[in-house]
Amino acid sequence: VINVTLHNTVCANSLSNMVRNGDILSINKAAADIFKLKKDIRQNINNVKIDSNVITLINESYEGKSGEIIIDHDTGKYQVDISPVFSDNAVEGVVILIFNVTEKENITINKEFDTIINNAYGLIENGISFKIAGVTDSPTTIFDKVAYQNLLNEISTGDIYALLGKYNYSEAHGDKSPINTSTFNTFTKYNSTFINLVTKDGSIRSYSSKQWDNLSDALKSAEDNVFILINGSLNTDSFEGITFIDLMKETNKNVYVVTNSSQNSIHKYGNVHIFEICDTSDGVTLEDKFTSANILEFNISDSDVTYEFKKLWK
Repeated sequence: VINVTLHNTVCANSLSNMVRNGDILSINKAAADIFKLKKDIRQNINNVKIDSNVITLINESYEGKSGEIIIDHDTGKYQVDISPVFSDNAVEGVVILIFNVTEKENITINKEFDTIINNAYGLIENGISFKIAGVTDSPTTIFDKVAYQNLLNEISTGDIYALLGKYNYSEAHGDKSPINTSTFNTFTKYNSTFINLVTKDGSIRSYSSKQWDNLSDALKSAEDNVFILINGSLNTDSFEGITFIDLMKETNKNVYVVTNSSQNSIHKYGNVHIFEICDTSDGVTLEDKFTSANILEFNISDSDVTYEFKKLWK
């Protein structure tokens, strides 16, 4: 993944027209190599040899719009994703992510052929995706906002999605709203029950003892697959943590518990899977923010649940 961050410099002339400077605030080595730029020298995006449609999308992004385009550049084919970064409801800059999709296009052609064949013979199972990410603090710097906004762009492609952490994002992104992880709630979708709990100092009871009653009621009518989000840590070595795991075992259902932590991990207790997902705010530099961002993705079908930790950027 290649990233370029533009700083939005706005000047007013005597005619009150707005002029965007388009200085490149940061660029990683991969992007610099592709576009034959020097990484440590201040440059302007308008002087880069790049498809004119990309410049058009950048200008639109200054107005608050996001966009993407596939371009041919030298010997490769690249997907360019362009998004504005906001501060106090004003566009502070623009982030450009560039993906090499040369190989992906060939794979897509093969997958499209496989899809046609599978549809013809009724081999495809219906299902949904559930994507989760962790973020600890409210994004404040332009770098935090770039990393956070693109993380949000990715997880919101799931049929269901959620953020775990102190910074609770509850507004709709696109046409879907995330699970509200700031309070207890539960719902059912596609042969699965989704439950959200909140903890304090690793304890469900310390945040609200009523959550135990709510959890017990939700489990009585739960589907075969139960997904439990825990916003905050869960001390599985405490009496309460051991009791929680024992209760989940007794359901005889497939239970997937997800909580945020400082690292990615999976612990299995019979039918109970406990996932810890790494917060994105552990890094300090922009590069660290990008490389530490992880997504836990579940794919739920008629007959199976699969899961995978995915790095948002490599």
